[in-house]
Amino acid sequence: MTAATTNETTAPEQLLTVEQVALRLQVNQITVLRLIWQKKLEACKVGSLWRIRPAAVQEYLDGETNDGSPPRWPYCSV
Repeated sequence: MTAATTNETTAPEQLLTVEQVALRLQVNQITVLRLIWQKKLEACKVGSLWRIRPAAVQEYLDGETNDGSPPRWPYCSV
């Protein structure tokens, strides 16, 4: 059997909690929630809890927005 014929599964992307993102950005958890509510940080709700992709945090830091605004923190990376 080759890799092409087997049913390969990849590990799911590790999602971050609001607390983990707050620690990475060195801000309060409420600040992270505000970014989510303002749609500045992409997140999804799992039950009653928010989960954030690490790539979404990096996109926020890189300033990759759809509104054409300049980068928020051009010298930061996670």
